[in-house]
Amino acid sequence: MSFRSKVLDMFPTPAYMLMPANSLVLSDEAIRFVELKRENDITKLSRYQEIELQEGVIESGKIQNTKKLLDILKKLKEEKGLKFVAVSLPEERGYIYTTTIPNVPREEIRQQIEFTIEENVPLSVDSVVFEFTCIDLGVEKDKKRVVVTVLPKSVVQDYVDIFNKAGLIPIYFEIESSALSRAVIAKDDDRVNLLVNIGKHTTNISIVDEGIVRFTSTSHNGVDDILKGEEGGNIDWLSSEIKRVENYWFSHGDGGNNIENIIICGEGFDREDFSKKIISQIGDNVKIADVWQNIVSFEKHVPDISYKDSLRYGVSLGIAIGELKRKYEYV
Repeated sequence: MSFRSKVLDMFPTPAYMLMPANSLVLSDEAIRFVELKRENDITKLSRYQEIELQEGVIESGKIQNTKKLLDILKKLKEEKGLKFVAVSLPEERGYIYTTTIPNVPREEIRQQIEFTIEENVPLSVDSVVFEFTCIDLGVEKDKKRVVVTVLPKSVVQDYVDIFNKAGLIPIYFEIESSALSRAVIAKDDDRVNLLVNIGKHTTNISIVDEGIVRFTSTSHNGVDDILKGEEGGNIDWLSSEIKRVENYWFSHGDGGNNIENIIICGEGFDREDFSKKIISQIGDNVKIADVWQNIVSFEKHVPDISYKDSLRYGVSLGIAIGELKRKYEYV
């Protein structure tokens, strides 16, 4: 079973293709719903909603209070008339690694990757699902270089089960950092970008090279922790975490390509001077994300959401963009 749910063969394609692009992002802190529509060749934000979750409903990406979460999903389904949804999977429950395999035909790649899983993640090959992307880094002709994303089957199954119980059909699943990169990195930007997605109680930092997520790290410190202390002094912690990830990339990244941009989004940007403090303490190559750049020009459509609020929807919008791409192949 891959991240793209096997339920694709449970319903006719034409019915699915007629549906708008609905995405759901479940985190420890909230559920975020986004719906994008195409009208007259313009992509528009149709609907969105954020539902805060009580502490303990989801913890570190693991569903802990099934009943509470199921009640929320059922209510959301009824209120929004949802059926098909594209869903994010928790970043901190997965693993990403790069490896080299023999240059076999594409239909044999998955088998070759299976041989590498147990030496790269602390899980047995029988207990995981994985996706992969081939990359061209000048490796010998008899070899392929692949980036592999791995998740425990149990995690994926928990999410499949709760959506099915809620009467929702997950079209596919995607890791948060991959979805976020689709939203906040320009389509033609093949440089190395470092993404920082700040939540209330977590911060995810990922490295994206030529549009492919190559490394990800999740810390259990969020905006409230960052702003603790005198004058938000714990932004120093965020700066240190970014530096740690940068150092890892310099020592482990293929080719040693420099990180050219640091792109930040998430929580906290509705707080006075938060973004200014980040930029002043982290560096000149830091910029606040533009989550709409790959969706629509404001000359054609102005989304009915504030800029600051939209920074919390980067993952949701990235998933919805991917869904539209599969339908219309316009991105």
